[in-house]
Amino acid sequence: MKRLTVLVLVGIVLIVSSSIILDRSQDQLAILYQSRPIGQGAVSPEPLQRPLSACGNGIVQPASGEQCDDGNTNNTDGCSNTCQATFGAKTVLTSSNAGEVSGAEWHDRSNSFWIVDDGGKMVQIASNGSILGRWGNLGDIEGLAVADPASDFVYVGRENPPSIFKWNTQTHLPNDLNTPGTFWPLTDLQTCTGGNGGTDGLEALTFVENDGTGDIFYAGSQCNGRVYKYRINQGTGTIQNLGMIAGKPSNSNDLASLYFDPQYQVLYWVYDDINKLYATRKNSSSILASWNFDTGITPDQQESFSIRNGKAYLGTDNGTAGAGIFYEVPFAGLRY
Repeated sequence: MKRLTVLVLVGIVLIVSSSIILDRSQDQLAILYQSRPIGQGAVSPEPLQRPLSACGNGIVQPASGEQCDDGNTNNTDGCSNTCQATFGAKTVLTSSNAGEVSGAEWHDRSNSFWIVDDGGKMVQIASNGSILGRWGNLGDIEGLAVADPASDFVYVGRENPPSIFKWNTQTHLPNDLNTPGTFWPLTDLQTCTGGNGGTDGLEALTFVENDGTGDIFYAGSQCNGRVYKYRINQGTGTIQNLGMIAGKPSNSNDLASLYFDPQYQVLYWVYDDINKLYATRKNSSSILASWNFDTGITPDQQESFSIRNGKAYLGTDNGTAGAGIFYEVPFAGLRY
């Protein structure tokens, strides 16, 4: 606590002594009170404002149980009036021609969302939901990640055999899927026979960071619900298996989507069969927070989740070609 005292002499009769208390606890600056004159030489404390400890002040205080604080107490904008990250009302961006939305993320360079349709198509969608194009015959693609928003490329995850390849957003072509260095098999990612008789394997993909040696990606298996870590070196074209994240936040194996928020260093896990979203730190399965996807937000078959500008972008894959739904929902997420 630091005290700043200012003594001002006005005329002969009235002396004003103003005292301002600066509280720098928890790296915050709060003006607690300031005195004011009430008579000749008399001074009485007068509050300037409440200490900066209440929801709505724009400062996230995890020690007080806050998950977010967007500077207001609006209860419908994705950060509640108790500073909890909540889902607002959903807006459907497209419910036709988006395919079976198995992964989706915004890409700055092309100024659009890219969706992976597990029918084998790459779908480009404008921010208002209009379809800009559909390309490819790429097999069972299930995940999408953006490593460099300023580059021409996004990364696509294929379920079986589990693998990652690059998609060029300008030429609308994949890299040669048989050329080493542009196509990376994930030989350690567990696969198994799914309930419909098909193969469950890679179902989720997200970019985490460049660690100075290569680009770190996390891939999720729908067979065991676990997350596998990989480093891709763009210079050499090689991939390195970095093992798995220890444990998982749920007993479910139905890991359908992953998204890493680089700003707040939060990893989001979507488990479809229990309609649940979990938040952890990178390389951890320890739960920071969790949310339920109720029927008012999303139906079953939730297979895509990402965050952009205070909104969550979600997609469903209901198993019917071309019948997926892509929509946005106010959601602040964890902001610490």
